[in-house]
Amino acid sequence: MGDSDNISNPNTNVEEPGNIFSALLNIFPISSTFAWNIQIWMEAILITILSLFVVQALGVPESGLIGLSLASAAMVPRFNTILAINRERIWAAEGTGRRVNSQSALSCLSIFSGMFIGFLLIAIITDYQSLQENFGFVLSETGFKPGDVLSPERFELGTAVVTHNIIILLAFSILALLYRSLGTMIAVGWNACVWAITITLFIKSGTGNDTGQFLTGLVIILAIMPHLIVEALGYISGALSGIFLSRGITIYDFSDQRLKRVMTAVLVLAVVAIVLIIVGGLIENSYAPYILELIN
Repeated sequence: MGDSDNISNPNTNVEEPGNIFSALLNIFPISSTFAWNIQIWMEAILITILSLFVVQALGVPESGLIGLSLASAAMVPRFNTILAINRERIWAAEGTGRRVNSQSALSCLSIFSGMFIGFLLIAIITDYQSLQENFGFVLSETGFKPGDVLSPERFELGTAVVTHNIIILLAFSILALLYRSLGTMIAVGWNACVWAITITLFIKSGTGNDTGQFLTGLVIILAIMPHLIVEALGYISGALSGIFLSRGITIYDFSDQRLKRVMTAVLVLAVVAIVLIIVGGLIENSYAPYILELIN
């Protein structure tokens, strides 16, 4: 394993763990980026499931939204550790920014994918009516109506998709600029929740037996996952850009050379974010409709 994959054990971070799973997982020493990403991925799955179960057990209205908030807040310390590792590596040597920022984005993607799977598993075992009641905000956000079918035409919107996603990117970046780690985790959790619940609603609104719904679900996930991952990386890059800007302008003087390095990273991440969103939009407009034709 290369030196670039080795990290000082992040589980010795002095920050208080954000949830019980984090505290338990801190027992195990971590020495590689891959192992660290697997650990926070597992933690994101577990804390998302736990948060939703607890809130639903309490009978809170719109329990999905409260559960989303709890899970996002619980992952903040882990994201702070990702940022701490990022700072440690970047300031250790010049010319490492691109590689280090890419590793940080992948670590954040681990949190996103873990939360996505957590929401997806809960949605699958929740009955259709309860799913609509608990996640009413998702229906409002997506315009989903009972009986809707995920047809290829939903993804053939041309430049409107890219424009919409650029606006979301700007909103997420502003959240990260203002609220840093908390804003980023809420944005990540929101995106994971909306997609997981929407996918499940489309699957459950279909007709046919369990086997038919299972195969339909596989095709829908196959159609959506490529552009979902690319767009998620775009949003994460935008959020990192916002956080770096927020820290840079409040820590360093305008004449400080370190601020120039930070601003360069901010600009590069912003450009990367926009490019990823455009690429994701192209995939959404071409690949997704092609795959969905298989079930329509």
